[in-house]
Amino acid sequence: MRLVIAVCMALLHCAALADCSLPVPALDAGVWRSRWEEFNAQGRKLLREEGALQTQGLSLDSDCGAMHWTGRISQVKGWRNYDGVSSTDMPLQTNSKIEQQQARLVVLREVAEAWSLGASLGYRRIQRDIAGVGRVEGYPERFDDWQAAAGLRYALADWQGLKVVAEAWLGAGPKGSMLLRLPHADPATLRLGPSRMAQLGLQVSGKLAGGLADRWGWQLRLEQVAERFAAGAGQAIFRNGILIGGAAQPEIHQSALSLLGVMRYSF
Repeated sequence: MRLVIAVCMALLHCAALADCSLPVPALDAGVWRSRWEEFNAQGRKLLREEGALQTQGLSLDSDCGAMHWTGRISQVKGWRNYDGVSSTDMPLQTNSKIEQQQARLVVLREVAEAWSLGASLGYRRIQRDIAGVGRVEGYPERFDDWQAAAGLRYALADWQGLKVVAEAWLGAGPKGSMLLRLPHADPATLRLGPSRMAQLGLQVSGKLAGGLADRWGWQLRLEQVAERFAAGAGQAIFRNGILIGGAAQPEIHQSALSLLGVMRYSF
């Protein structure tokens, strides 16, 4: 984790000293196939959520000397099917409403022909609202976390008139937080365990032709990401200031396969 952060800071410092090109804006939209699983300390699976979520994003790219910068903000929305157990260990099937906002900064430096090394830093907020069913009441959760990553990118500049890019990233994050609002209890903030992340991506891009259309470009991106959050520490739960129990966020395994379409405009 410290090594990743050091790489990020070094790249940012070098890029700040270089002249930058005009930023290239891009809009993207697509679909995520999302999976979320939780496990107790004995490795038993407590729940599994799966669903197709919709995503949209806005990014800016710029070249600064030998550095290439990308800043992106995005949101993800949709529903996942929930298959788990209740607090009384009874089977429970319902669904969860998911809303995610994320900001990510990526810096790449070419180190050899077609090869680049990179670093990234991202912040994410996930809002998860578990629907009630029968006598079991639902409740909302809000997760906040940071992650840094180091990556390797290979770019094939001309393949049948297209640019093909493959990349791989490994990252980690410090302990995040989760705001829990259980029914009939005061809001509580739980600590998440540290996170680990691995991501693979494949991108194909090209340009439109003819007149002003030359300034427009398109991309298709396929990405697979897998993450693990260690279990968090226990937290006391109160009702009207009176202790009524405790709670801890279990270990989380999260993965997503996404397909994005992108439109870019070069000034």
